[in-house]
Amino acid sequence: MRLLFHAFLLSELNSAASAKTPYLDFTMPILGSKTYIITSPTAVQDCLRKKTLAFEPFIQQFAARELLITGDSLKIVKHLPTHEGESYLLGDFHAAIHASLAVGPGLHKMNASVLNSVAGIINSIDGDSDLKVDSFYVWLRDSFTFATSKALFGVHDPFEIDPSLCDAAW
Repeated sequence: MRLLFHAFLLSELNSAASAKTPYLDFTMPILGSKTYIITSPTAVQDCLRKKTLAFEPFIQQFAARELLITGDSLKIVKHLPTHEGESYLLGDFHAAIHASLAVGPGLHKMNASVLNSVAGIINSIDGDSDLKVDSFYVWLRDSFTFATSKALFGVHDPFEIDPSLCDAAW
């Protein structure tokens, strides 16, 4: 969910920036690193088509910095193939995520699960009583977080086991 929020935030930054700058791309210093902002959808697609644009270095940095992976575990994350067809963690992980989230029955099932969970939350609201929430945003955020976690993890949902993880995730 944090990545989704960051994607939304960057989308908002991109929209605001593209309205105020004539540049197709620029960098912004954020939290001790640089964030690259591309203001043109055409330029984004050009970047995505480039074979020289590699996502692996970003994942490796994220694993070390945010997930605190070190030592031999980090070596496994940083290992890149040396010959065609060689299996490696990031490639296998990317293939699994891509297959799971590609348009098709798997994604449809996951989306349906999230929407059914959210519908259950909304339908559980008694129309005769007042629903009191301190923050509508937090209530909505948590509802979607729990629904998405349930769709992703199924019976092994860590948020179901320990609901305090929802606050920790945000």
